[in-house]
Amino acid sequence: MLRTSGTINKMMNNLIINEWVGINAINSQTIRWRKRKPMWLPPAKSKLFRILPRYRLPPEEAIEIRRLSNNYNTQMKSLRGYFMKVVEENKEQLDEELNRKTEEKDFKRCMEINDQWNKVQAQNREERLRREDAERKREILKKLDAKKARDEGIMNEVETRVKKLKEEVKNFITEENIDQAIEEAMANPINYNYAIDSLGNKYDKSIVEEQIKQSAQQ
Repeated sequence: MLRTSGTINKMMNNLIINEWVGINAINSQTIRWRKRKPMWLPPAKSKLFRILPRYRLPPEEAIEIRRLSNNYNTQMKSLRGYFMKVVEENKEQLDEELNRKTEEKDFKRCMEINDQWNKVQAQNREERLRREDAERKREILKKLDAKKARDEGIMNEVETRVKKLKEEVKNFITEENIDQAIEEAMANPINYNYAIDSLGNKYDKSIVEEQIKQSAQQ
């Protein structure tokens, strides 16, 4: 039982100390209770009715402390009186008209500075816009020139194809020359029974057979 009570007391002490430190960690002072009695426990029965003797200072020390205290109180009273006097003088010197003029003057000066800054910013903005417009115009002209060159290339290619088709039109078979084309085809038969090597050379079947016979006779 004694061990259990001691353990519980230690746990309670740690809990109370931690809670107090967490709540007021700045103005708190941690105290270790290992070698002294916690302050929340009641006094012992042997010390319950004990009256401690009143602590008395030596006469010289008491006189010195009283002198220092009187000097401190006198100086603080003088400072408070001086501060109150200064505040009263400032109140008497307060002029609403003067403050209004001062505020108007300050506002006017701030407006002049603001207007000057706005003029500088407007000039910079206009210069920047002019540079951007010039750059945009150059880009547009560059794109127009590229489009014009591209269109010219397309038109040249179209004209070349048209010329080629016009030349090929002459060999087209129409209703007027279909009889002549038939006669020319019958008069000039074309034999497509030939071979082609990797170089594109044509070899007629009759010529190939004749070469084979000649090589066989040799």
